Amino acid sequence: MLFEIDVSGEDIFSSDYTIVVADKNNLIKGFKFDRDLIRKLRFKHANKEIDMQTRNKEKPY
Repeated sequence: MLFEIDVSGEDIFSSDYTIVVADKNNLIKGFKFDRDLIRKLRFKHANKEIDMQTRNKEKPY
């Protein structure tokens, strides 16, 4: 699927900004990011990295 993501402009530097995704069928979706969502995503991503590191240590070589 071909799609385009637009995060350009001054909005990306604000505390709340929107990412717009459009596909080749002209379906457009907007995703609003605020500080709380960013905090949750960072926390979730950090936990996945820690989990992967733990799993890699447990693998026998």
